[in-house]
Amino acid sequence: KIHLTFTNEQLSISGEKSRDFAIQFQLWQIKNNFNQKHRQTGFNAASLEKQFLILDSIAMEQNEFLQSHQHELSWQMFNFLSTNIYASVNGMKYGYLDTYVEQYQDSLSSPIIESYHKYQLKFKNHEIRTDSLSCYSAIYIHYIIDKYKVDSCLEKKRLFDIVPCLSFMFQKYDGRLREQLVMTLISDNKQFPKELHIKIDSALTFITNPTYRQVLQQIAANRIEGAQAFDFSLKDMEGKSVHLADYKGELVVLDFWFTGCLSCRQLAPFMASIEKEFRNKPVKFIGISIDKNNNQWQKSVKSCEYVAPDIINLYTNGEGPQNTVIQNFNVLSYPTLVIITKTGKVVNVHADARYDQGAELRQLITYNLK
Repeated sequence: KIHLTFTNEQLSISGEKSRDFAIQFQLWQIKNNFNQKHRQTGFNAASLEKQFLILDSIAMEQNEFLQSHQHELSWQMFNFLSTNIYASVNGMKYGYLDTYVEQYQDSLSSPIIESYHKYQLKFKNHEIRTDSLSCYSAIYIHYIIDKYKVDSCLEKKRLFDIVPCLSFMFQKYDGRLREQLVMTLISDNKQFPKELHIKIDSALTFITNPTYRQVLQQIAANRIEGAQAFDFSLKDMEGKSVHLADYKGELVVLDFWFTGCLSCRQLAPFMASIEKEFRNKPVKFIGISIDKNNNQWQKSVKSCEYVAPDIINLYTNGEGPQNTVIQNFNVLSYPTLVIITKTGKVVNVHADARYDQGAELRQLITYNLK
């Protein structure tokens, strides 16, 4: 029930529910202005306290603004936005730490953890209350997940594992909040171990949303480690139909990407090197793009910015994320790499090849060629 109008890059808001939206927009602007004024480069032990205090300042200013407009909001909306403010700030803190550890596996004993503990002793994080509307906040959902990764993995010097994380969420939460947490965890992560099948079966006993159930069933059928891969059919650069079944008896490496994806572009040199390394082996590298425009896709392929020059390149017919291949492989982030064995079984690639120079991918290809 709102109308948004963009004029000369300015946003104007009108309509029955415009007040709520306008306040949210102002909260976003406060955060954006802070980020532009205090632009940070890099994240390390020395800069942690400074960057976290900047985030605290953002929350403080946002909260003051929200308090001054409390009379214009319903109490439900006020509580919802207040939760979002602190979940966003604390979630960003946890996200910084989690990303650092993902990229640098030896950081479990890093000085950055010591800096984090010193910050905790000096400054207390705002207590975040859970209410009936928290389950509708993607910000709050990701805050809970990132908090778990820091408290239960980073602090205990363990790498993240989706199976015990789901067990924790099953026990600690209920209702719609639990549904949202479970769906976000399973669909956003690239870990699909065999044990996940048991957790999906358990989740299906309490998840009632039909779309959620369909997604979980697709993951169980096509994406869990060892599952039979979805036998897709897509067009190549010449418009010829290519089926996964065409490569039975060969190892297939799927690389999902799109034009404009910075991470895909950064991954491309590593993939080119690995493809060249296995060129004389029974391995097929297939790039699958979700580009909406065929001409743009063809141009990007020929530029070699996103994919190696000599691989098989396939197009999702302009359907983007709605294509059945993308949905059946549950691809929600890019780039995503998936290996299909000679017998058509799924092998998931967990490590980001940009950070381990493709070590895990090489190891998985070599092992499954035996």
